[in-house]
Amino acid sequence: MIFNVLQKMTLLDNAANSVRLGLEDDDRLLSAARNLHAGVLLLYKEKLRRLSPAGSNEVLLKKDIRPMLDDGGSITFVGSGKKTVDVQQIKERFKTLNVSVEWARLDNVTNIRNDIEHYYTIVGRDAVRGIISESFLLFRDFVRSELAEDPRILVGDEAWSSMTEISDVYERERKECEQAISEFSWTCEALQEAAGGTTCPKCASALIEPIDDRRRPDV
Repeated sequence: MIFNVLQKMTLLDNAANSVRLGLEDDDRLLSAARNLHAGVLLLYKEKLRRLSPAGSNEVLLKKDIRPMLDDGGSITFVGSGKKTVDVQQIKERFKTLNVSVEWARLDNVTNIRNDIEHYYTIVGRDAVRGIISESFLLFRDFVRSELAEDPRILVGDEAWSSMTEISDVYERERKECEQAISEFSWTCEALQEAAGGTTCPKCASALIEPIDDRRRPDV
């Protein structure tokens, strides 16, 4: 019992520490993106650990699963090895276990992080603010609904206040960009759809607005 409690705290602490480090690493953009993304995934792994049956070696958390015979001759499944599930396995197991996650939002966080990985030498702070905002919403909702924990207590008042402020500002700016894209006179619907899901190739930010070259004065 003591071992299980300590293990639980380790996973949760790792998730909270990753989120806090992401906020502190604003000057090191690539590190911030990695830490925030990792923090959210650690929460999902903690959920799988909690759902794993006792004596199964955390079967739902482990990447490899093996069948075994119990003392009564019935087949059971146990976790094998030290490797834990990847993102695709988390999605598959959550689906069959009816665990709710905004996968579209997680995919967006992953895409922003990948953009930062690719453009790490020229990436702007808006891209990291996007990671923080999206991660905050995933973190807050999952901790409350699926782990029955208080997210503010988990990361601490300072980190919570920082995440809330950044998320509120970023979401307001994002909605303004979405409105600008929606109201722009596009030549075709496909261009509008593409604009709504793209990021800036120069700074990896998702805060982009259309510019009508026809209204620009001649240079």
